[in-house]
Amino acid sequence: MNPFLQKLVDDLKTFSSELLLPGLHATQQVSTDMGTVASTTALLKSIDFLTGLIPQLVSELQTTDATHKVMVYYTPSPKQAIFSRRGSDYQLDSAKRLLPAHWLSFLPVAELDIRPLRWLVHLLDIQQTALEKVSKRTIKYIDDSLLTQQGSSSYAQNDRATLLTMRTRLEDAQAKLEHARATLIRIVNIKLVPSSN
Repeated sequence: MNPFLQKLVDDLKTFSSELLLPGLHATQQVSTDMGTVASTTALLKSIDFLTGLIPQLVSELQTTDATHKVMVYYTPSPKQAIFSRRGSDYQLDSAKRLLPAHWLSFLPVAELDIRPLRWLVHLLDIQQTALEKVSKRTIKYIDDSLLTQQGSSSYAQNDRATLLTMRTRLEDAQAKLEHARATLIRIVNIKLVPSSN
């Protein structure tokens, strides 16, 4: 732990213990990666952005032919085919010319290519993990703050409303991620395993 932070916490414990976060005891370590309000806001905005794109991505998936799988076949005929890149698909003729013996042909398959969806689930998992980390820390902070700020003044009421709004935003982000995942699973009717590539 940073010696400066440790010294600061020790001084606060000695002279102004009421300024410490509720629940901070001598046995607890101060976390240096607490995160900021800006990083939490950026996470919530990125969740909004990605989950907002899901309906458009799903509609493109269902209407675009480019999202369907293709099978690669090696064929001896050049009809609707391209040159092969394998060296074994070429042979010498009697005049010592190198000519293609096999060609590549691409035939569409009736099923969807789920690799982009697996990558999308991977992105949702990354955001889910980050949100769980932020939620755990923030919900504890909100609960502790609500316990200590039970006044009836307008400031206390405003603080209470702000804290409850923060909790609602985190719960809404969680619900958006779950809805996006359910939408993807409903489209393909199989369990999508996350993949980073």
